[in-house]
Amino acid sequence: MYFTYKTKAFILHQEDSGEADRILSLYTKDYGLIEVVAKGERKLTSKLRAFLQPFSLCDVEFVQGKNAKTVIDSQVIEDFYFVKKNLQKLVCATNISNIILKTITDSQKDDNVWSLILIAFSLLDKINSETDIKILYYFFVIKFLSLTGYHIDIFKCSVCGGKLSKECYLSFFDKNVVCFNCRKSSKDNVKIDFETMIVLKYILRSQIQALLGLPLNENHFKKLDLISKQYIEI
Repeated sequence: MYFTYKTKAFILHQEDSGEADRILSLYTKDYGLIEVVAKGERKLTSKLRAFLQPFSLCDVEFVQGKNAKTVIDSQVIEDFYFVKKNLQKLVCATNISNIILKTITDSQKDDNVWSLILIAFSLLDKINSETDIKILYYFFVIKFLSLTGYHIDIFKCSVCGGKLSKECYLSFFDKNVVCFNCRKSSKDNVKIDFETMIVLKYILRSQIQALLGLPLNENHFKKLDLISKQYIEI
């Protein structure tokens, strides 16, 4: 006996399978991250072809078979048109999708992750500033890490538990932030400047709308990239 399910879903990734099928990676509102098969979706005559495009928000209906989930219907809610027409936005969307796919290993509903993805793609479709696109990306990365168990504690030293001052360090070995006094007890440190710490605190405490338009420079983005890559290999 087969069961039919309906849910809202972001289409994160697709790959060809067999002669005309596609395997889709979806992050769903009700079931978390799942894989589904779209039978014959690569055929020009497929009814699903126009409704299962990457980086789209859809209403999806699928059947749980013995070995796989199979899509039987889909309707586009939002196609995020401008994400797909701008190279920087498209790269950002691709990196966000890769982070989700590499980090989440089980299919569990998570309302916070769902809301974060929805906010990220909705804003990415609207903003145009290259700086704002970068801010949105690192906002997503840091927030996503925090939600999925890779919380970066930037308020106290991971060794002594003391309050972090203006001079602190990221330990590549421990993947934690340490104070000036404890930096020698943790291997392979890199100094995090005070401005980057302020940016991290803003990200963890604020809504993304409050961060857009901040005058961040390439040095800030390099440090944010360095920090995020200690937790996720993109």
